[in-house]
Amino acid sequence: MELNRENIFEIFLKNFQFKIIDTIVGKAIVMPPIEAFLFCNVTGAGYLDDPHYPFTPKGTTKILREAFQYNFVTGIFDRHNLYYSPCELKDLKSYLFNGDKYVLLCECNNEKDFNSEIEKIYRILTENELTPTDFIIFRIEGWKKGKGMECFLEYLACEFFKKRGYIVENQIPLMHSIGTPDFGGYKNSGNKGFHLIELALLKITGNYLITDNLNIENIIVGEAKTATTIMASQLEKYLKTGLFCKGYEIHPSKPYPTKDYFGMFNIDENFIVTLKEPKKVYKSSKTRFNHAKYINWFTNYLKLYILSNFKNEKLADFINKIEPKGKYNQEKIIKVANNLSIKEIISAIKECD
Repeated sequence: MELNRENIFEIFLKNFQFKIIDTIVGKAIVMPPIEAFLFCNVTGAGYLDDPHYPFTPKGTTKILREAFQYNFVTGIFDRHNLYYSPCELKDLKSYLFNGDKYVLLCECNNEKDFNSEIEKIYRILTENELTPTDFIIFRIEGWKKGKGMECFLEYLACEFFKKRGYIVENQIPLMHSIGTPDFGGYKNSGNKGFHLIELALLKITGNYLITDNLNIENIIVGEAKTATTIMASQLEKYLKTGLFCKGYEIHPSKPYPTKDYFGMFNIDENFIVTLKEPKKVYKSSKTRFNHAKYINWFTNYLKLYILSNFKNEKLADFINKIEPKGKYNQEKIIKVANNLSIKEIISAIKECD
């Protein structure tokens, strides 16, 4: 199946509860603000706050560069300061979390046509006194093989496994020498599925229930492709780490997995997202990493997202109260995150105005 504009509308129609309506600038998928933010965060779709550079949260909501390490990337944090955290963004771009959003699927044959189309949409909206930031542009790059739709497959995988009780993330941090998995799913004992970034949205959504029982039971991994069906070697590389219990090939139409110990995530002829589980359990004679140490690192990774619900001044106050000695910096934030429990951090977040 080719992931083009019309097929993507059909996939949304068959697999989601979002309404699809006609607007003055074309057919659109109506999403509540949080769902729209999650969609943009995974796919790179952009809010039409600027006709030349629509804002997308994708790439801004990461914290750590690689597994087992505590090296911050510029995103939610910029050194010890909260930078692109949702709570900071809410003050800078209040439109992100206000009102329904209208996702437009824009398929063009080159960058020039795409830019012209965005400017046209922006002009029509402003001329008709509509709010451009209520509209989101999702690029479908018609000039590329596969149309650049790996990100959409990542979104489908995230939504699918979220409903099955997994904490989900795309482009997960692992190791530079191994690569960056397109999808990771972390089954938690609370059986509450959510996007990992939702832990940074607690102050906005009030959905603290997702933080109950965050003990990780198992981890799955996926590799997504649209321009090719070749992904087995990369997926096997991830499985050889010993960190993941299952690996899935993610492709719009590939019918069967390359290996019996791979699962297959695809879309059937009726536009329904489907999953074939692996027929065999993957076994490796030698694994590269300690699973328990990874779980410990991942738990601390979750804590850093939860800590980002503070505003900058409150975060500094909290960290310095727990660890009064020394200069306030990244290292102190990491130390506090490692030493406190998730419940202790959540309690402090709830008490903070």
